[in-house]
Amino acid sequence: MNYLNLFQYIISTPIYPHYYCASVQEIPFQKLKQIGVKCLLFDRDNTLTKHLETKTVYEELLSKLKKDFDQVLLVSNSKINEHTQLGLSVAKTTSKKPFNFQEIQKNHIDKNIKSHQICVIGDRLFTDMVLAHKNGLIGILVKPIDISNEDYSIRLMRIFENFIMRNNQLQKHSYHGNLNF
Repeated sequence: MNYLNLFQYIISTPIYPHYYCASVQEIPFQKLKQIGVKCLLFDRDNTLTKHLETKTVYEELLSKLKKDFDQVLLVSNSKINEHTQLGLSVAKTTSKKPFNFQEIQKNHIDKNIKSHQICVIGDRLFTDMVLAHKNGLIGILVKPIDISNEDYSIRLMRIFENFIMRNNQLQKHSYHGNLNF
């Protein structure tokens, strides 16, 4: 999938996050649980770790979340060879975000969990938030941890994402309830 196809896919989709938090630690996970979220899909790079790194400061939080939610999965566009990383099961797919939800749902998410009970947490509009919107999921955008060592193509896409974020207000969508972020 090239960037032109991604752009065509995106222009037909809302890309704003349902909610925005400065970091993963600031997300009110208990409120997500109260509104019925059962599954968390975390992006890795610049959401839980620095780009392409495998260590996180969120180990204790992730351990707690695995106890509090039915499923907590890692969904990354980076190549991950392990079946688990950062203490989370990796939802491996043959395609990348935002095009891989059907495969994630079929192969990794409990069949009793519905789309509106799934929350995507990531740092990118064009991947994580489009994945959420295209599939009826909740999307929470977090500020990237450190963009200094990202690939050129990611940096280029961030220019467009930052332009969109600066020129439009974030809107809370009433159909997901008010989490009072």
